[in-house]
Amino acid sequence: MTRAQERWGLGILLGLVVLSVLPALRGEWLVDDVPLVLQNRHVHALSWENVSWAFTHDMWDVDLELAQSSARSVYYRPLVLLSYALDWILGAGTTTSFHVTNLILHLGVTYLVVRALTRWLGSSTLGLVGGALYALHPAKIESVAWISGRPDLLATLGILIACEGVARGLRRHSGSAPLVFLGMALGYLSKETTVVLPLLAFIEILVVRRERGARFTPLFDRETLRVVAPQLVVAVSYLTLRHFFLPLRPFAITGL
Repeated sequence: MTRAQERWGLGILLGLVVLSVLPALRGEWLVDDVPLVLQNRHVHALSWENVSWAFTHDMWDVDLELAQSSARSVYYRPLVLLSYALDWILGAGTTTSFHVTNLILHLGVTYLVVRALTRWLGSSTLGLVGGALYALHPAKIESVAWISGRPDLLATLGILIACEGVARGLRRHSGSAPLVFLGMALGYLSKETTVVLPLLAFIEILVVRRERGARFTPLFDRETLRVVAPQLVVAVSYLTLRHFFLPLRPFAITGL
């Protein structure tokens, strides 16, 4: 596939993503949107008090009843809350700005998914096909159409930005470190699934070695330690801090 064909294919895919989400842009507040956004005074302004609250409380600590409930999961997602606050200001409390932001995030994720799959699979055609399967899958469209699905979008965007930075660094391209740091910050402050980054960094190493034609290179050498070890340290540190300050606990279904 030529570069022109790649651009056309990507453009068509992004257009299909927009068309698939357009009906949701006028959607109203649904289920979790009500306590998390509509009734949550902490996301109705970008004051120092609200920013501080976002970084020192879990996402569902929105009222006394929920805060004291043991039958709920604990989520640390300050960037999600801050993005809600920004949308509340921009949209004057309407849902439109929230849906538009989710769409923009999904378009960015789709672009980076295509890039990542093209690297990993060694084919721009397969990258586009895989990107289409990802971007248009009903489960992913749900995360875009549902305001409360934003953690998935922000975390995935952060993970893929970090992968892009790792890939650039392995190929000795400039600007790798800022991308890695930006992606890690965006991911870890949005959702717990960002702990998969060490594994994805290792995949990027294997991809580069395939490109180099290296068949018998040891899996765990200095390059692996240089790239993967920092990711492991951050992931373990994150989980350790969460264990002591905001323990992850499974959601308990009561009343059955």
